[in-house]
Amino acid sequence: MSSVIQVQGLTKKFGHQFTAVNDLSFSVNKGDVYGFLGQNGAGKSTTIRMLLSLIEPTAGHIEIFGLPLIAHVYKRASMSKMLTDLIVATDSTEIVALVEAHGGKAMLTDINHKNGTERMAEVIAKYPDYDYYTLINGDEILLNPASIDVSIQTLLDNEYADASILAVPFTRENSASDFKIVYNLKNEVMYISRNDIPSAARNAVEHRLKAYHLMTFKPKTILDYSKMEKTPLEKIEDHEHLRLLEHGYKILCKVVHDNCISLDMPTDIPIIEAYLKEDETYQLYAGKI
Repeated sequence: MSSVIQVQGLTKKFGHQFTAVNDLSFSVNKGDVYGFLGQNGAGKSTTIRMLLSLIEPTAGHIEIFGLPLIAHVYKRASMSKMLTDLIVATDSTEIVALVEAHGGKAMLTDINHKNGTERMAEVIAKYPDYDYYTLINGDEILLNPASIDVSIQTLLDNEYADASILAVPFTRENSASDFKIVYNLKNEVMYISRNDIPSAARNAVEHRLKAYHLMTFKPKTILDYSKMEKTPLEKIEDHEHLRLLEHGYKILCKVVHDNCISLDMPTDIPIIEAYLKEDETYQLYAGKI
């Protein structure tokens, strides 16, 4: 893994008038410290956001540890023993072509979806014959295939529930990019927040639980969600599944002990690299890269 990042022809256009990044190519090798220098509006932040899959490029190609990020996730998800189909839902023709080039199945969806849950409703409309649908975020480069099965089985074992979500023990504090989760004595999610919950203001907290955004839904739950307006707490926390909680839907939480580090920030890259060296799932496909 000498080349950690490879970028070829990266382009991002907003509308038809403004090109933020135009045909950018570079590589970052292991141990390199790579800086962006440029005036305001030169495309520095846009490039970083594309590297982290926060926004999709208009054109071009990004590889992280030898593969596009979505290819890592697809290969790992395909190792699940319980999924009967696996579809990448995206509004990018580039991503569709990339997934298909790696032997995967992809579906081009509407560009106006605000989040993955809304996008899933369109998938259900096209593929309505499944009993359950699992939502896997495309930045989960350390995705554990066995945890997909845990997510599905949690909902299968509790038919009264509307969805399931996973969580991992978590000790980092004041990390607003990580959603923390609390649940009741029946393992039903009570709240999801960017703040540190439960609070340590009065008593010590050994660890918190970070929401691992690997979720399984009944199809009705997703279709109901797609018809709802944003709810007050959802608007404050900017977390889409608070919409379900605020409407009284039951989301069950199951704790797993995965290395759940999604690629959200540049500082995540060396951490992920260290884990990949020891990751058994990565070794199953790394030799084919």
